[in-house]
Amino acid sequence: PAMAPSADAAAPAPTPPLVPLIATQLKFLLTNSSLPIKVVQIWSGCSSGRYADRFTLGIPFCLDYVYWDFLYNAMHPKVAPDVIFGQGDEGFQPLVDYDESGNGGKSCLAHWDYRDPGGLLCLVEELRLLYIEYQKKLVEKVDDARLKFEISTVLAKEGIEVSMVSSTGRSDEVKFAVPLLDLDLKMMVPGCPWKLPQKIHLQAIFPVSSSYLSVPSAPGLKLTSTPDLKSLFSVDGVKLPAWVDGMCMAEYIPTLEEDLKLQVVDASASIGCRRRFIEALAPAFGRPLEADPIFCRKATVLSISGIFTFLNTIVHYLPTKRRSEC
Repeated sequence: PAMAPSADAAAPAPTPPLVPLIATQLKFLLTNSSLPIKVVQIWSGCSSGRYADRFTLGIPFCLDYVYWDFLYNAMHPKVAPDVIFGQGDEGFQPLVDYDESGNGGKSCLAHWDYRDPGGLLCLVEELRLLYIEYQKKLVEKVDDARLKFEISTVLAKEGIEVSMVSSTGRSDEVKFAVPLLDLDLKMMVPGCPWKLPQKIHLQAIFPVSSSYLSVPSAPGLKLTSTPDLKSLFSVDGVKLPAWVDGMCMAEYIPTLEEDLKLQVVDASASIGCRRRFIEALAPAFGRPLEADPIFCRKATVLSISGIFTFLNTIVHYLPTKRRSEC
């Protein structure tokens, strides 16, 4: 009988390390980017290569990720990488368009310096900005009167991103990612440990329709936030204002922001209330053995009843009631 393959034979070959020069640029990108960029995979362009020289990055865009391959050459690591964009983005040719517009000399690739560890970060930031503009132009070409009006009234808002969403068997949609609240949320929490900027966005998804509707349906609306922000304030407990027939986002957003700002300020003020509560435990239980010093959501105290000794943990949970979808 044939022998079964050994576990060692079945195991995939380990990924070789990146060329040190390339690894330095990738590390600088992940350490210094203001966006939560993630490395999806690393591999070598040569099956027997000693070093890996290419990787796929997940780059945040419009409350989702786009995945781009960055291809260096292990034999010539001083040369700038080639980039392969995601499926469906064949029309995105940023460097060609950039050069034709007369801005090619401004590209970081025109001044690539392998000795600069920030070269890759500069390239990713440049390409992402060009991709944002590319998606805006795609959306502006949509033959939908309602969407054209929405675009003309909200695209000027700083930081807004839009994208075309195409699905097999479904009509196209346009997704808006609208940043809310011009507040430095980190400054609202003394001693805050957050490293990346914290944001709240409104996601609005509109179906593309070439036919005129006197009363178009409400878009799909949802609040999202960066993960760390949930330590202070959870958007899951926020009830969105109703979308009135005939309303547009330019009318909807100010009302939403006003309501949201009050709730965020209240959440920040409640930290002080929870801190005073924890301090009030001291006369009865002594100083807490452990306590959350930043958000004051958790404290553990020692309790004694007769011959029994207990550790009591007091936890303040964020509201988890789901908002109604419009």
